[in-house]
Amino acid sequence: MGKNSQISILTLNVNGLLGNAHRSAIFTYFLLKAYYIVLLQETHVHDAKTVSLFKREWPGRSFFTIGTTPTSGCAILLRDGLQCHADCVKYGADSLSLVFI
Repeated sequence: MGKNSQISILTLNVNGLLGNAHRSAIFTYFLLKAYYIVLLQETHVHDAKTVSLFKREWPGRSFFTIGTTPTSGCAILLRDGLQCHADCVKYGADSLSLVFI
């Protein structure tokens, strides 16, 4: 991104990403709309195996929390090619934060 480039950020309650068709449609939508940063809530991610699967399917960097309740889980998706460095990642019970430099 150049000096005067714009960046698009989306925040969305996805009400779960466990369904393959639902997740594929959502990830495709994010890519088509060219969002650089996507903040998701209620991902319903409940284990590390699911996180690994989602990370393989998203063509960029991603960070997920793991939760145990039906409404838990959040994620930050960074579009491939976004030129920034995540200096600090903080995981909470149902929160996630990044500090960019």
